[in-house]
Amino acid sequence: MLTSDQTEQQQSERKITHRCTECGIPLAPDECYVCDSCAIFLYADPNSMMYEGDDDDSV
Repeated sequence: MLTSDQTEQQQSERKITHRCTECGIPLAPDECYVCDSCAIFLYADPNSMMYEGDDDDSV
């Protein structure tokens, strides 16, 4: 049987939360390394921007 100290230690280990590597806020269960707001800046979609040379109408 567990002593009260061992029980408290196990409960404190369960409460460990992972933090965002960029801003340090606690992460949601579905987030891995960075929060959603930091992920927008770190992992920007390269196809989301159009440049002047991309709008060719010569099809």
